[in-house]
Amino acid sequence: QRLKNALRTGDTVARLGGDEFVLLLCDLTQEQECLPVLERVLGAIAAPLILQNRQVTVSASIGVTIYPGDAMEIENLLKNADQALYVAKNAGRNRFSFFTPALQEAAQRRAQMTHDLRLALASQQFRVVYQPIVELATGAVHKAEALVRWQHPVRGMIPPMEFIGLAEETGLILNLGHWVLETACAQLAAWQAAGRHGLQMAINVSALQLRDPDFPARVAATVQRHRLLLHTLELELTEVTLLADGEATQRAVAALRAAGVRLAVDDFGSGYSSLATLKMLQPDRLKIDRGFVRDLPRSDGDGALVQAMFGMARALDVEVVAEGVETAAQRAWLLGCGPHLQQGWLWARALPAESLVSLLPALPVPEAVSQGVAPDATSIP
Repeated sequence: QRLKNALRTGDTVARLGGDEFVLLLCDLTQEQECLPVLERVLGAIAAPLILQNRQVTVSASIGVTIYPGDAMEIENLLKNADQALYVAKNAGRNRFSFFTPALQEAAQRRAQMTHDLRLALASQQFRVVYQPIVELATGAVHKAEALVRWQHPVRGMIPPMEFIGLAEETGLILNLGHWVLETACAQLAAWQAAGRHGLQMAINVSALQLRDPDFPARVAATVQRHRLLLHTLELELTEVTLLADGEATQRAVAALRAAGVRLAVDDFGSGYSSLATLKMLQPDRLKIDRGFVRDLPRSDGDGALVQAMFGMARALDVEVVAEGVETAAQRAWLLGCGPHLQQGWLWARALPAESLVSLLPALPVPEAVSQGVAPDATSIP
């Protein structure tokens, strides 16, 4: 009814299903003529209403396409409007967005990328590279982070920022994440067999993986299959991941924590995690987001925030990693914050396994390994 009241005489409103509606505005001589109608629609929907004695509000997002300039066929017009709708949603909702040829090109690229992602897993186009994490006090490398890269047969090396988000949206991140876990653990086992028994491997985990009820058991099976000690594996969770689907995340975190898997909060400071979240997770490590390190030492504001993060970590007895260290000046400034680890291009870029091995020290054999004791991963449910 609110939509009808916002339209002009002769316009049409139809419900496609659920909360999706189509508005058909006729007899426009130029595109701008629809703007007052769109504003009225947004205002009408946003007006408060009373349901069961409670005041509630609703917002709308609108995608707009123009006939015949954008398309001639009904199916294509609806597709155009849908693409523009998602732009409006991603821009913050409660607004409208017009379809443009660029949206069509983006949709086509997305469809092609999704197709290529499916093929990439089957044809082994992904690679795992490893970035060393350096102990600042000694310069030693006892830890490395596993990072995935896509070696596309036509486009060459595709950086993660171009495909990880799409993999999460399409659910392909589950298979990709499982492959990375298996590959990284196999490499860690090979390094440990070569004498580097104390090395730790950090692996990123997505929110979808944590929602999978079988994920803790999968981690256990992978660790046991490669005869790794649980404490040599560290799973990195972003703040966004920790906030997604709270109950499922808490169950997975509790199972992993109880089993002895190390946990780290990645990109710390870039999301919305609270002290309660940190208390629940009880992480072994906080990784300060590179955005706070980038402008050190010239940014007093970033410097104050980084010092506060170090103080919080000390209070929680949590190890700190400063990410994105690229200059000697950043390294020197961070040295004054206290003992911590560093990761970034100043030390090394992400390297193939065969290139990283020269940076890894031969460490003493842990007692359990020297006595031939197989790691026990059966405590993960």
